[in-house]
Order: sequence, then C-alpha cells, then structure tokens
Amino acid sequence: MFKARLAADPLDHEARLGPVTWYRGVGHGDQAGRYAIAVDGLATRDEIRQYSSLLRGLGADDERMRELSCLPEDPAVEARVSEMLTSVLAPTRTRFADIVDIITAIVWVLCGISVVITLITTFVVTLRGESSAPEVASTWAAITLLSAAVAAGLGAIGLAAGRSPIAAAVFVVVCALAAWGALALLPLA
Repeated sequence: MFKARLAADPLDHEARLGPVTWYRGVGHGDQAGRYAIAVDGLATRDEIRQYSSLLRGLGADDERMRELSCLPEDPAVEARVSEMLTSVLAPTRTRFADIVDIITAIVWVLCGISVVITLITTFVVTLRGESSAPEVASTWAAITLLSAAVAAGLGAIGLAAGRSPIAAAVFVVVCALAAWGALALLPLA
C-alpha cells in the first residue's frame, strides 16, 4: 500500500515513512535506506552505506537508483542522494587494488597465449602421429590451467582489496577449480 502510494506521489512523506519504519523494524537497513534516502536526515549513515552496497551489487545506475528509491523529480534531491551514495560512502579503490588489476590483466593475457600454444602444439603432435601427443597435450593443458588459477587468484585479491567480497569469492572458487584441474593433468613421475 505504502509503496504504491509512494510510486504515485514520491513527495508523500507518510507513504515514505511507512516502509522505512517497517524495514527498520525487521532489520533491513538497506531497504530502509532505499526509501529514507530521499528525505534529508531521515536515513542513518549505516542505512545509506547498506543501500549503497546493495546498489553496487545490483550494478544499478542513477536511473535505476531513482526508480528503486521512488525519488521525486527534483534535481536538488537527485544530486544530494547521488553525492551521498557515491562520494561520501562509496568505498575507494586502493593503489594496491589497481596494481593487482594490472598484473591480473597481464596474467590473463598470458593465459590466453597459453591456450593458443596448447591448441597448436596438441594439433601438431597429433597430426604427426607422435606417441607423446597425450603427454604433450596434458602438460600444456596443465600449464594453461595453472596460469588461469594464478590469474583468478590475483583477480580475487584485487576484488577483495577493491571491496567486492562476493566477486572475490567467485574468483577464489575459479582459482581452486583451475588449480585442481591442473594438478589432475600434470603427469606424475
């Protein structure tokens, strides 16, 4: 009921207080911040931080944020809200994260080159009918997977330093799977 009223009239203060009060009561600070942010001084700092995190997680742009928060079409309100979400509370990237991102990109390029070398080498030794073709293919595939594991591991470090823990966790899983696959392919002497 409150959300429908708020969608119809973003300036309806009573309709805005309804979801804010309810979400605060059930402990959903991100949602309380979603509705409270339109009224100067209504949202707490923690609610704004949680809502900012939610928006980043959704990959929401300014237009989507305006829709989610049912903001009135007032440039002053929009500017104040955007400034609170981006400059005041948005996490800043560290120099460390930037350096790790550059190294990660280089390792991903090396991984791509390794894929090409693996494919060409495997094709050539197989075409020539060499008996060592399975070992050559297995070794190059292991090298490729190890480079992918290193790149994913570095990506996880960069994402964690850039304050993206969920994406970092995904990269950790990719790193572990690639490393496991590489170890399974390495010829055991």
